[in-house]
Order: sequence, then structure tokens, then C-alpha cells
Amino acid sequence: MTIKTLDDGTTYTKANNHKDVDLKGLWKVYIKIDGIRAMRNKNGEAVSRNGKPLYNLDGLVFTDAEIYYKDWATSTSLVRTQTPMNVTQDMVYNLSDGNVDERLFLFQIKNPTDRFIQEIMRQQLAFGYEGVVLRK
Repeated sequence: MTIKTLDDGTTYTKANNHKDVDLKGLWKVYIKIDGIRAMRNKNGEAVSRNGKPLYNLDGLVFTDAEIYYKDWATSTSLVRTQTPMNVTQDMVYNLSDGNVDERLFLFQIKNPTDRFIQEIMRQQLAFGYEGVVLRK
């Protein structure tokens, strides 16, 4: 995972692509859903990773989350249009370190091999997800 920073100094964690190596230690495996990454900047405004405003998220509780409903196109239309849309708390998937939404959790594994990681990735892609994220 890489620490990234918005223009105002707000930091967030971004996943890295797997480097085709075996991993050591205990890892949690999460589903990667294909929604819109949203975070609160230092002013509490909902913005994208590029710092651009996102809409219809007032009143929802999150600091760093994926907004997801049905699919990427639907999710995008909910938060990128200024037209009032009904976005609810159940569409918010928390991604904050140490507090990742449990709906995304698959399992925990010790010392996963590259072959195992690739197989889990293929399975999740076949289920229609964007992939997997491993967190140590």
C-alpha cells in the first residue's frame, strides 16, 4: 500500500498491483468492488482522489470509502452529478486503515503464494468483482 496525498494535505492509502511474488506474514483478503473512491478533505468536503468534488454525499459518515451501488456506471452517476440523487449509508464501503468494511472481507491467510493470490484474483473477477486487496 502507498500513502497518497490530496492537494490540501489529506492522506489516504492506495493499493499497489501485485508483483508476482509470494508474501510473508498474516494477510487479510478483501473483495475489491468497482465503485467511486470518496474521501473527506480537510474541510470535510467529499472529493475524489483527484480532489474533485463529489455530490449527494452530505450527511453520510465516512472519511475514506468506496461508494458502490449495482455497478460502476450507476455508482458514478450517483456522485458525479449535481442533480439530487438518493445515496444511502449502505452504499458506503469504508476503506480506512484498520476499519475496512466487513462486507468486503473474505478471509485471512498466512504466507500466501503468488499462485494462490492469482487464483483468488481469477475467482473474484469471475464473480464480477474488480479483484482483491490484501492487507497486512
